[in-house]
Amino acid sequence: MTYWENTESDLLQEYPPLAAVDTARILLSLGMVLTFPMPLLSLREIVALCIFEFPDEPLSSGFGRDDEALTKTKLNKITYGPVSHFVLTVLLLAFSLILALVANSLGDILNLNGCISGSLIGFILPAIFSYQLEGRVTILGATLFGTGAFVGVVGTYFTVKTMLIT
Repeated sequence: MTYWENTESDLLQEYPPLAAVDTARILLSLGMVLTFPMPLLSLREIVALCIFEFPDEPLSSGFGRDDEALTKTKLNKITYGPVSHFVLTVLLLAFSLILALVANSLGDILNLNGCISGSLIGFILPAIFSYQLEGRVTILGATLFGTGAFVGVVGTYFTVKTMLIT
């Protein structure tokens, strides 16, 4: 089982059907079901902060800057409420369900997740935050953004290509 190309992405498929292996599969599934809401909740909150207007909380930078500049960066003025909360949750769950149904292995999903979220968290979001805090484009911010966009697009392309071939 130490040879990459000779193993399945789910190592439990390598073992014969035994009660211990079935128990491990059930516990692994239970662990996945119980940990899935944690990243989904944080993703939903981040998407909601980027898209919606929150009526009770004014958008504040916390750095003593004029908040009018940050308010102008909102894409639209849709108020976040119970209906938009429900619709956003259903859309995110549907997207993840479609990915799970299309992918042949968990490794493909982890690769796709790593390409997208890794480039966003490591490169693109820091560049955007730098732009919002500085109020101008810096060389470092532009380099981070360009590198993150390149790595994210190329990695996602090759991951999706691998998913479609297999």
